[in-house]
Amino acid sequence: MKYAWGELKNGGIRICPCGEVTLEDDMHLCSLTEEPKMTANPINSIEDRNTWIDFGRQAYLIFLGAQEEGASEPDAIKMVSAFYKGMFVGAAEANQDEEGEKKDV
Repeated sequence: MKYAWGELKNGGIRICPCGEVTLEDDMHLCSLTEEPKMTANPINSIEDRNTWIDFGRQAYLIFLGAQEEGASEPDAIKMVSAFYKGMFVGAAEANQDEEGEKKDV
């Protein structure tokens, strides 16, 4: 199965030959496709790629900013590492309750 678009109909809906009805800008997993493996949603793949590009740009700008303020190269690298550690550890801690157990989201 793979993601597919249905045929666009009036009213902003798409109807696929497999019987799936979706909104105009949504895709669905079509059971009539011949591909044996499920493939990733191409829209999510594009968003993921752009997110990693943005992370790289952000890290590079933090690194340059630290060097402009007088930090040595190892210190600038430590600042980038600390920034991302704080960002991801903070998000993980926010997802825990008071006893330290992971919340159900």
